[in-house]
Amino acid sequence: MPPRSRSLLALAAALLVTAPIGVADARKKAPAPAPAPAGTVLFSDQFTGTDGLISNGYAYWKSWDTTAIRNANWAVESGSMFRLSSTAWTGVPDNVWGMDRLSSNGTGSQIFRAWTKRKDFASVRANFDLKNNGYTAGSPDRPAVAWDGIKVWLHHTYDLYGYALEVNRRQGNVIIQKKVAANTADGYQYHVLCNTPWSGNPNPARIGAWERVGAVARNNADGSVNLQVLRNGVVALQCVDNGSVGGAPLRTGDIGIRGDNTNFQFDNVTVSTAG
Repeated sequence: MPPRSRSLLALAAALLVTAPIGVADARKKAPAPAPAPAGTVLFSDQFTGTDGLISNGYAYWKSWDTTAIRNANWAVESGSMFRLSSTAWTGVPDNVWGMDRLSSNGTGSQIFRAWTKRKDFASVRANFDLKNNGYTAGSPDRPAVAWDGIKVWLHHTYDLYGYALEVNRRQGNVIIQKKVAANTADGYQYHVLCNTPWSGNPNPARIGAWERVGAVARNNADGSVNLQVLRNGVVALQCVDNGSVGGAPLRTGDIGIRGDNTNFQFDNVTVSTAG
Protein backbone atom coordinates (compact mmCIF):
# COMPACT_ATOMS: atom_id res chain seq x y z
CA MET A 1 0.00 0.00 0.00
CA PRO A 2 1.42 3.43 -0.91
CA PRO A 3 2.60 5.55 2.09
CA ARG A 4 -0.05 8.20 1.40
CA SER A 5 -2.86 5.60 1.58
CA ARG A 6 -1.50 4.22 4.87
CA SER A 7 -1.46 7.77 6.31
CA LEU A 8 -5.09 8.37 5.32
CA LEU A 9 -6.20 5.08 6.87
CA ALA A 10 -4.37 5.90 10.11
CA LEU A 11 -6.01 9.32 10.26
CA ALA A 12 -9.46 7.79 9.71
CA ALA A 13 -8.87 5.24 12.47
CA ALA A 14 -7.77 7.97 14.89
CA LEU A 15 -10.91 9.99 14.16
CA LEU A 16 -13.10 6.98 14.88
CA VAL A 17 -11.42 6.52 18.28
CA THR A 18 -11.53 10.16 19.36
CA ALA A 19 -15.00 11.00 17.96
CA PRO A 20 -17.25 7.95 18.17
CA ILE A 21 -20.60 7.98 16.46
CA GLY A 22 -23.23 9.95 18.35
CA VAL A 23 -20.95 12.23 20.37
CA ALA A 24 -21.71 15.27 18.21
CA ASP A 25 -25.46 14.79 18.77
CA ALA A 26 -25.02 14.29 22.51
CA ARG A 27 -23.19 17.62 22.80
CA LYS A 28 -26.00 19.63 21.24
CA LYS A 29 -27.73 21.99 23.68
CA ALA A 30 -31.01 20.53 24.88
CA PRO A 31 -34.07 22.49 23.72
CA ALA A 32 -35.66 24.79 26.27
CA PRO A 33 -38.65 23.24 28.04
CA ALA A 34 -42.01 24.33 26.71
CA PRO A 35 -44.53 26.08 28.95
CA ALA A 36 -47.62 24.08 29.76
CA PRO A 37 -50.20 25.11 27.14
CA ALA A 38 -53.03 27.35 28.31
CA GLY A 39 -56.52 25.94 27.83
CA THR A 40 -59.92 27.18 28.98
CA VAL A 41 -59.89 30.55 30.75
CA LEU A 42 -61.14 30.14 34.33
CA PHE A 43 -60.52 33.62 35.71
CA SER A 44 -59.40 37.01 34.39
CA ASP A 45 -59.08 40.57 35.62
CA GLN A 46 -57.99 43.61 33.59
CA PHE A 47 -58.55 46.10 36.45
CA THR A 48 -60.41 48.46 34.14
CA GLY A 49 -62.02 51.40 35.88
CA THR A 50 -61.51 54.61 37.79
CA ASP A 51 -58.32 55.13 39.78
CA GLY A 52 -58.71 54.44 43.48
CA LEU A 53 -58.67 51.77 46.15
CA ILE A 54 -59.68 48.26 45.07
CA SER A 55 -59.39 46.73 48.54
CA ASN A 56 -57.03 46.54 51.50
CA GLY A 57 -56.10 44.77 54.70
CA TYR A 58 -58.68 46.80 56.61
CA ALA A 59 -61.49 45.21 54.60
CA TYR A 60 -60.01 41.73 55.11
CA TRP A 61 -59.73 41.96 58.88
CA LYS A 62 -62.71 44.22 59.64
CA SER A 63 -65.43 41.95 58.32
CA TRP A 64 -68.00 43.70 60.48
CA ASP A 65 -67.54 47.03 58.66
CA THR A 66 -70.01 47.06 55.78
CA THR A 67 -68.50 50.32 54.47
CA ALA A 68 -65.08 48.74 53.86
CA ILE A 69 -63.87 48.65 50.26
CA ARG A 70 -64.15 45.09 48.96
CA ASN A 71 -63.72 43.45 45.57
CA ALA A 72 -65.53 40.52 43.98
CA ASN A 73 -62.32 38.89 42.72
CA TRP A 74 -59.66 39.62 45.34
CA ALA A 75 -59.23 39.44 49.11
CA VAL A 76 -56.31 41.65 50.16
CA GLU A 77 -55.01 40.16 53.39
CA SER A 78 -52.17 42.64 53.82
CA GLY A 79 -51.35 45.97 52.24
CA SER A 80 -53.45 47.95 49.80
CA MET A 81 -54.42 47.29 46.19
CA PHE A 82 -55.13 50.41 44.16
CA ARG A 83 -56.29 50.87 40.59
CA LEU A 84 -53.87 53.09 38.66
CA SER A 85 -54.45 53.70 34.94
CA SER A 86 -56.37 50.40 34.73
CA THR A 87 -53.62 48.40 36.44
CA ALA A 88 -53.41 47.05 39.98
CA TRP A 89 -50.82 48.85 42.13
CA THR A 90 -49.47 48.36 45.64
CA GLY A 91 -49.12 52.08 46.19
CA VAL A 92 -45.89 53.27 47.79
CA PRO A 93 -45.06 50.53 50.31
CA ASP A 94 -44.82 51.47 53.99
CA ASN A 95 -45.13 49.70 57.34
CA VAL A 96 -48.49 51.16 58.39
CA TRP A 97 -50.14 47.97 59.65
CA GLY A 98 -53.31 49.66 60.85
CA MET A 99 -54.41 51.38 57.66
CA ASP A 100 -57.83 52.97 57.74
CA ARG A 101 -60.81 52.15 55.55
CA LEU A 102 -59.47 54.08 52.55
CA SER A 103 -55.74 53.56 53.19
CA SER A 104 -55.48 57.31 53.57
CA ASN A 105 -53.01 57.02 56.47
CA GLY A 106 -50.70 54.54 54.71
CA THR A 107 -50.68 51.51 52.44
CA GLY A 108 -49.16 48.76 54.58
CA SER A 109 -47.90 47.33 51.27
CA GLN A 110 -44.44 46.64 52.60
CA ILE A 111 -46.09 43.24 53.10
CA PHE A 112 -48.57 42.79 50.25
CA ARG A 113 -50.82 39.73 50.03
CA ALA A 114 -53.75 39.36 47.61
CA TRP A 115 -55.69 36.12 47.10
CA THR A 116 -58.37 35.16 44.62
CA LYS A 117 -61.73 34.60 46.25
CA ARG A 118 -62.15 31.55 44.09
CA LYS A 119 -60.44 28.66 45.88
CA ASP A 120 -60.81 25.58 43.70
CA PHE A 121 -58.06 26.03 41.10
CA ALA A 122 -56.39 22.70 40.28
CA SER A 123 -54.27 22.24 37.12
CA VAL A 124 -53.73 25.86 36.11
CA ARG A 125 -51.50 28.30 34.31
CA ALA A 126 -51.62 31.82 35.75
CA ASN A 127 -50.18 34.72 33.73
CA PHE A 128 -50.09 38.47 34.24
CA ASP A 129 -48.21 41.58 33.20
CA LEU A 130 -45.78 42.75 35.87
CA LYS A 131 -43.92 46.01 36.37
CA ASN A 132 -41.47 46.14 39.25
CA ASN A 133 -41.12 49.85 40.03
CA GLY A 134 -38.27 49.16 42.44
CA TYR A 135 -37.38 47.56 45.74
CA THR A 136 -37.67 49.60 48.91
CA ALA A 137 -35.23 49.93 51.78
CA GLY A 138 -37.70 48.32 54.18
CA SER A 139 -38.10 49.36 57.80
CA PRO A 140 -36.71 48.28 61.18
CA ASP A 141 -39.52 45.75 61.62
CA ARG A 142 -39.31 44.52 58.01
CA PRO A 143 -35.77 45.16 56.76
CA ALA A 144 -34.67 44.58 53.18
CA VAL A 145 -33.62 40.96 52.54
CA ALA A 146 -32.47 38.90 49.57
CA TRP A 147 -35.86 37.22 49.13
CA ASP A 148 -37.77 40.49 48.76
CA GLY A 149 -39.75 40.62 45.55
CA ILE A 150 -42.84 39.17 43.92
CA LYS A 151 -44.23 35.66 44.26
CA VAL A 152 -47.10 33.86 42.56
CA TRP A 153 -48.94 31.43 44.81
CA LEU A 154 -50.69 28.34 43.46
CA HIS A 155 -52.67 25.66 45.32
CA HIS A 156 -52.73 27.93 48.37
CA THR A 157 -55.00 26.98 51.29
CA TYR A 158 -55.49 28.38 54.79
CA ASP A 159 -52.18 30.28 54.55
CA LEU A 160 -50.52 27.06 55.71
CA TYR A 161 -50.11 25.28 52.38
CA GLY A 162 -49.16 26.37 48.89
CA TYR A 163 -46.54 26.64 46.18
CA ALA A 164 -44.62 29.92 46.07
CA LEU A 165 -43.24 30.50 42.59
CA GLU A 166 -40.89 33.44 42.97
CA VAL A 167 -40.72 35.22 39.64
CA ASN A 168 -38.96 38.43 40.63
CA ARG A 169 -36.47 38.52 43.52
CA ARG A 170 -34.04 41.10 44.87
CA GLN A 171 -31.43 38.33 44.89
CA GLY A 172 -31.69 38.04 41.10
CA ASN A 173 -32.76 34.42 40.76
CA VAL A 174 -36.03 32.47 40.67
CA ILE A 175 -37.09 29.67 42.98
CA ILE A 176 -40.03 27.37 43.68
CA GLN A 177 -40.94 26.66 47.29
CA LYS A 178 -43.55 24.53 49.01
CA LYS A 179 -45.19 25.78 52.21
CA VAL A 180 -46.72 23.26 54.59
CA ALA A 181 -48.04 23.20 58.15
CA ALA A 182 -45.34 22.25 60.65
CA ASN A 183 -44.60 22.09 64.35
CA THR A 184 -42.67 25.36 64.38
CA ALA A 185 -43.12 28.69 66.14
CA ASP A 186 -44.89 30.05 63.04
CA GLY A 187 -46.91 26.90 62.45
CA TYR A 188 -45.50 26.34 58.95
CA GLN A 189 -42.31 25.56 57.08
CA TYR A 190 -40.96 26.32 53.60
CA HIS A 191 -39.14 23.73 51.48
CA VAL A 192 -37.16 24.78 48.40
CA LEU A 193 -38.09 22.42 45.57
CA CYS A 194 -35.80 23.93 42.94
CA ASN A 195 -33.95 27.14 42.13
CA THR A 196 -31.69 28.85 39.65
CA PRO A 197 -28.20 29.71 41.01
CA TRP A 198 -28.20 31.71 44.23
CA SER A 199 -25.39 33.96 43.03
CA GLY A 200 -24.49 35.65 39.77
CA ASN A 201 -27.87 37.36 39.22
CA PRO A 202 -29.09 34.81 36.63
CA ASN A 203 -32.68 36.14 36.51
CA PRO A 204 -32.57 39.87 37.30
CA ALA A 205 -35.74 41.88 37.81
CA ARG A 206 -36.55 44.25 34.97
CA ILE A 207 -36.97 47.37 37.06
CA GLY A 208 -39.31 49.90 35.46
CA ALA A 209 -40.27 47.67 32.52
CA TRP A 210 -43.35 45.56 31.90
CA GLU A 211 -42.89 41.83 31.41
CA ARG A 212 -45.29 38.91 31.11
CA VAL A 213 -44.78 36.45 33.95
CA GLY A 214 -46.58 33.37 35.09
CA ALA A 215 -46.70 30.14 37.00
CA VAL A 216 -47.96 26.65 36.30
CA ALA A 217 -49.14 23.85 38.59
CA ARG A 218 -50.27 20.80 36.64
CA ASN A 219 -51.62 17.76 38.46
CA ASN A 220 -50.45 14.39 37.19
CA ALA A 221 -52.29 11.07 37.33
CA ASP A 222 -49.66 9.60 39.67
CA GLY A 223 -50.37 12.32 42.27
CA SER A 224 -47.32 14.45 41.52
CA VAL A 225 -47.50 18.11 40.45
CA ASN A 226 -45.48 19.74 37.66
CA LEU A 227 -44.42 23.32 38.49
CA GLN A 228 -43.08 26.03 36.19
CA VAL A 229 -42.01 29.66 36.53
CA LEU A 230 -42.59 31.64 33.31
CA ARG A 231 -40.98 34.91 32.26
CA ASN A 232 -41.90 36.47 28.93
CA GLY A 233 -43.30 33.18 27.68
CA VAL A 234 -40.16 31.18 28.51
CA VAL A 235 -39.79 28.57 31.24
CA ALA A 236 -37.27 30.06 33.67
CA LEU A 237 -37.46 27.14 36.11
CA GLN A 238 -39.37 23.90 36.47
CA CYS A 239 -39.52 20.88 38.75
CA VAL A 240 -41.89 18.16 39.93
CA ASP A 241 -43.28 17.78 43.43
CA ASN A 242 -43.55 14.01 43.95
CA GLY A 243 -44.15 14.21 47.68
CA SER A 244 -40.60 13.35 48.74
CA VAL A 245 -40.15 16.86 50.21
CA GLY A 246 -42.66 18.40 52.61
CA GLY A 247 -45.22 15.64 52.39
CA ALA A 248 -47.95 14.95 49.85
CA PRO A 249 -48.19 17.20 46.78
CA LEU A 250 -50.71 20.03 46.96
CA ARG A 251 -53.52 19.62 44.45
CA THR A 252 -55.88 22.60 44.66
CA GLY A 253 -56.45 26.02 46.21
CA ASP A 254 -56.60 29.72 45.52
CA ILE A 255 -54.11 31.88 43.62
CA GLY A 256 -52.15 34.67 45.21
CA ILE A 257 -49.84 37.55 44.36
CA ARG A 258 -47.40 38.48 47.10
CA GLY A 259 -44.90 41.32 47.40
CA ASP A 260 -42.30 42.16 50.02
CA ASN A 261 -40.54 45.53 50.13
CA THR A 262 -41.46 46.04 46.47
CA ASN A 263 -43.40 48.77 44.68
CA PHE A 264 -45.10 47.05 41.75
CA GLN A 265 -48.03 47.00 39.35
CA PHE A 266 -49.76 44.06 37.68
CA ASP A 267 -52.40 43.75 35.00
CA ASN A 268 -54.21 41.39 32.63
CA VAL A 269 -54.37 38.48 35.03
CA THR A 270 -55.47 35.32 33.23
CA VAL A 271 -55.86 31.88 34.81
CA SER A 272 -56.38 28.99 32.40
CA THR A 273 -56.45 25.24 32.61
CA ALA A 274 -52.96 23.80 32.13
CA GLY A 275 -52.70 21.19 29.41
